[in-house]
Amino acid sequence: GFRAYVDSSENFVVECAYSNAIDEAFAHLTKTYIYDKLGKVTFNAIYCADMSYSPFSSGESNGFSVEFGAKVAKIPAYLFHNCNVTSVTFANNCICTEIGERAFYGCNDMVSFVVPDYVTTIGSYAFYSCYNLTSLTVGSSITTINSYAFQYCYDLTGIWVDPNNQNYSSDTKGVLFNKDKTTVVEAPRKLSGA
Repeated sequence: GFRAYVDSSENFVVECAYSNAIDEAFAHLTKTYIYDKLGKVTFNAIYCADMSYSPFSSGESNGFSVEFGAKVAKIPAYLFHNCNVTSVTFANNCICTEIGERAFYGCNDMVSFVVPDYVTTIGSYAFYSCYNLTSLTVGSSITTINSYAFQYCYDLTGIWVDPNNQNYSSDTKGVLFNKDKTTVVEAPRKLSGA
């Protein structure tokens, strides 16, 4: 089933289990109600199908934080596409293994992001056009970073990779390489220490 509600602290909470109808469920919530109340989104979905648009996308909203619960297996494509996300956290025991395509595309209020150790895949365009993103930390389990994941992140000063990662590495200036540093994967526009 699916459930979306505003809790007593005025946080917007989304809960669904194996639902393929998240787009339709959000269609029933008026933007006025969401954007007048939105301060934090807690996403506790076990599995939600990829989306074709973000139900949270609007130039009208104030910035809001996002928390992914322990049962989230994947951040769906487009979930926060062009949204005013300010920060993202994950529950300590979260099982998320994938950040979907365009999941945080255009989230210009976000300045840093830590990809937890249990995430293995970053989808295409996942952080595309996050203009104010300055720092990105990649965990030890990332095996795949798809095309254009960090394109047009103008303020990005460094992509920092856990030294235990078997597929990627970074140098002291925050340039993202393959593990043996023979191929540049992404050179941030504003290199640290440059």
